[in-house]
Amino acid sequence: MEHEKLLSDDPLKNPEEDLFGYAPYAKRLAEIIRKAPKDRSLVIALNGSWGTGKTTFLNFVVKYIENYPKKETPIIVKFNPWLFSGHGDLANQFFRELQAVLESKFGGKVKRLISNIADFAAIVSKAPELTGIIQVAGSFFLMMKERTTQKKELWELKAQISKELKNQNRKFLVLIDDIDRLSKEEIRDLFKLIKSIADFPNIHYLLAFDKNVVTNALGDTQDVSGEEYLSKIVQVALDLPIPDKIALRKLFLENINIVFAETPNELYDYNYFLNLYWDGIDHFLKTPRDVKRLINAIKINYPSVKGEVNPADFIAIETLRIFAHDLYCNIRSNPEMFCSGDSKIIDKNILRSFHQKLIEEFPEDDRKPLMNLLRRLFPMLEGIEGLYGNVHYGSDFIPKWRKELRVCVREIFPIYFRFSVPEGDMSNIEIKTLLALLDDIEAFGNKLIELSRQIRPDGYTRVSVFLERLLDFIDEIPTYRLKNLLKTLFNVGDNLLVPEDEPKGLFSWGNDIRIGRVFFRILRRYKTPQERFEILKEIFESGHAISVIVIEIIALGQQHGKYGASPDPDKLIDIEHLEMLEEIALRKIKEAANTGELLKAPALATILYRWRDWENEDAPRKWILNKNILASDKNLVAILTAFLTKTFSQNLDEVVPRINWRLNPKTLEPFLDPNAIIHRCRLILSNPPEWLTEKEKIAVETFVKEFDSLQGKNIDEIEDD
Repeated sequence: MEHEKLLSDDPLKNPEEDLFGYAPYAKRLAEIIRKAPKDRSLVIALNGSWGTGKTTFLNFVVKYIENYPKKETPIIVKFNPWLFSGHGDLANQFFRELQAVLESKFGGKVKRLISNIADFAAIVSKAPELTGIIQVAGSFFLMMKERTTQKKELWELKAQISKELKNQNRKFLVLIDDIDRLSKEEIRDLFKLIKSIADFPNIHYLLAFDKNVVTNALGDTQDVSGEEYLSKIVQVALDLPIPDKIALRKLFLENINIVFAETPNELYDYNYFLNLYWDGIDHFLKTPRDVKRLINAIKINYPSVKGEVNPADFIAIETLRIFAHDLYCNIRSNPEMFCSGDSKIIDKNILRSFHQKLIEEFPEDDRKPLMNLLRRLFPMLEGIEGLYGNVHYGSDFIPKWRKELRVCVREIFPIYFRFSVPEGDMSNIEIKTLLALLDDIEAFGNKLIELSRQIRPDGYTRVSVFLERLLDFIDEIPTYRLKNLLKTLFNVGDNLLVPEDEPKGLFSWGNDIRIGRVFFRILRRYKTPQERFEILKEIFESGHAISVIVIEIIALGQQHGKYGASPDPDKLIDIEHLEMLEEIALRKIKEAANTGELLKAPALATILYRWRDWENEDAPRKWILNKNILASDKNLVAILTAFLTKTFSQNLDEVVPRINWRLNPKTLEPFLDPNAIIHRCRLILSNPPEWLTEKEKIAVETFVKEFDSLQGKNIDEIEDD
């Protein structure tokens, strides 16, 4: 497919393929070479940095020359010394190329010419200036079968060669490319060789290299600067035309449009991309090679994260990876310094200091475009006054950025740097596939339960990720499916309140909160309190998730100022509707109490308190006594565990928060007598049964400890009651 084809870095050969405005200049140079006099040699140097298209330019020159009449067409001798770099035989290979061309064009007529050139080179290679090629030159010439063995003077050989070259009545053009890829020693040797044979008649040279690299290598040769040494050899110094910037942009944007042709419209904000492009990306696309490198990187890496990242952000991040790799690594290693919604709170002074140092390390020429890219990619940075800007974005922007799969969102950030969805995470495509099951409530519910059993590397379950990401999709779900989503949550919701997803720090929450956020977002999709009530009445009456039902009714009641909360002016249902829903929940509680299912409810303590509110203060206590719930140690421990609470504390010098367990015996008094169970709790601890889990053991230990504390006892002095 077109979007999968990589851009070749092979040089172009035909001027008709010219993309960057090189052809007219190449045609002019070809004309100069055609008109160059035959009786002397001309050395032309073409200066251009790596990746600017020097080889393409040379190919265009050759193509124009080949179109001339035969008598006016120089014989082309192509020599690429880089192909032989490191072998120590550049001179040897050069004369091999020259021999091959002479023989192919003139056959046996030029054997003497070849022999004389070989002798000449062998002699000059022994001169002190050319010590770097003495041995390699000799290795070629010893193989020449018809080498003249008669000793000749250098001037005599040169005169014979010049005469024979004039007799050929054809000019030669020696093309030498990739000189700047050689080692410094090899560059010196090559130019010494060119200098020794550069003034033969009818032989012209077209050399292509990066002048800075070559002059640096030639520095201090024969006690002159590299610039001065080069000027003694080169008669015509040219600079490769600057690539047409418009053409570079056209090449890049055309390929980008091909790559992202199948990307969903809601993810590809073209205006946002153009802002990123003009603010920073365009700055780094200076040569054809730059464009090809970036396009090929995107073509290789984007398919593996397609639909999981914002395309514009991905292009920008890949730009940093290719052209500012140190900054790319810094971002990858420090997400908390760039991302919004990071659970790790960074002190503003630390954040400012980090970015000040980061900016100082940017190359001066790249500083502005790099800062522009960071400012657009990571809006949080604009809040660092005096550095990136003075705009502050609140947390209410995070859902929008998360929906757009922006790199600035903490949970999406890793995808940009791993080129895949992190292990245990949920891809955008996977979430959409799961939501497609909403027409089958049972299948959808089973899938959620399955996700609650899949543990991520961080210890949380995958259902916690789904519930977080679900918020980004609610506005896209058709209304008729929203009802099915609510039905599922209030059917299997209790199965999703798993210990793995309980809060693990100061700024985290459990699946009860995640479900609640989804619940309220969905309710706001319905327009009136009456419509919301009718939906909830039907769903609560058929639902089985008693804990989730009670928790959400409490949340609705808090909007009316109940349960210690302040009234909310934007109430989702009326007070009479709330009371009717509370009656439904009370029936559910009493049914579960009669069947024994109530003890299994994840939010048992919360349910027992609301039972007292919605029926009477004695109702839950009577259930515990009449059903003889406490006769079983397992049931006793289950109730204690239900009242166990967890808080976190953390000092400034601590990385990991400390867990503080609490179980105040007074919280049990409305339902049972703590004095009646303390002895049994001590016995359980003295000989823990096999079924006792770690959390249950903590619950019993915490209860005993706080009971003794209330009695004014020192725990180390307590004897069995």
